Amino acid sequence: MPLASTLSYAQAQTASVNAVNVSTMVTLAPGGTATMGFVVGNLPPGQTTAWYIIRGVGPSLTQFGISNSAPQPKLTIYNSQGQNIIGTPGIPYAFNYGASFAQVGAFPLIKGSADAYYIIQVLPGSYTVQVSDSSGKGGVVLIEAYASPTPVIVAE
Repeated sequence: MPLASTLSYAQAQTASVNAVNVSTMVTLAPGGTATMGFVVGNLPPGQTTAWYIIRGVGPSLTQFGISNSAPQPKLTIYNSQGQNIIGTPGIPYAFNYGASFAQVGAFPLIKGSADAYYIIQVLPGSYTVQVSDSSGKGGVVLIEAYASPTPVIVAE
């Protein structure tokens, strides 16, 4: 049975508390999957969508001494109707997304790694992030969802 830990951070606002980050670290069995959910809501007046950074981190965990990480995380994101809204076997770190990651307090990924991530714009609602390992080997993976201001993306 895989071990998992979940951590979320909250940011106080005038009338409510909104989570700005949710994450969980799991050990995927070979060929296994793990899921994490998040809810988008309480948008400021006049705002109809929200930006989120979704990451499935495996290879970049080595910078923290985790040697048994999943080599090729694959992210799939589902809406509340169960529709796959986006999925990838891993996005090469071809653009400098470091500024967007830094905006939300996320650690940098190792350049050229097979970590998977998306910077997406979503409507209010419930979402599920599913992560697997494209290599089929499994290992430790960190699943993260960050509420984000408009992202900063710079081509290298």
